[in-house]
Amino acid sequence: MKKILALGLLLTGISFATIAQETTKKDKTGRRGHDKKEMIQKTPEEMAQMRTDRLDKEVKLTEQQRKDVYALNLEHAKAKKQAMDARKKDMQVRQDARKASQEQLNKILTPEQQKLMAEKMSKDEGKKSHRREGYKKDFKGGNRSEGNKVKSSTGGTSKS
Repeated sequence: MKKILALGLLLTGISFATIAQETTKKDKTGRRGHDKKEMIQKTPEEMAQMRTDRLDKEVKLTEQQRKDVYALNLEHAKAKKQAMDARKKDMQVRQDARKASQEQLNKILTPEQQKLMAEKMSKDEGKKSHRREGYKKDFKGGNRSEGNKVKSSTGGTSKS
């Protein structure tokens, strides 16, 4: 009898776990009806129109309010698009500088040294992505690793 009850509880627990995982996946993909990549590809006019329509559904704007809100949203969308383009250009400049520096270094190093550097860089890149994932986990799950300490109000450090 105990074995049957334990088996039933085990199967119930497994089914609840699978259902919980499925709902989490659905919630992440269906957020606000749009995807971040989808918004990046839109023009400022389309973004302003989407935001205006969403606000109109929520608070029932008058025609004049709708025009004013659209103008405001368009202004913000254009500024956001310009800032995003500036960041892309800046990132491209940094990447080009990094590539040029790497090419100059490769001219100095022997082929064996270049191979060693390439292996080291690939290992370092793996560590960086691992650190980034750990950083995201700290904030998503609320768990802090052993090394992350929070200062208490008394001035000392305490683990949380």
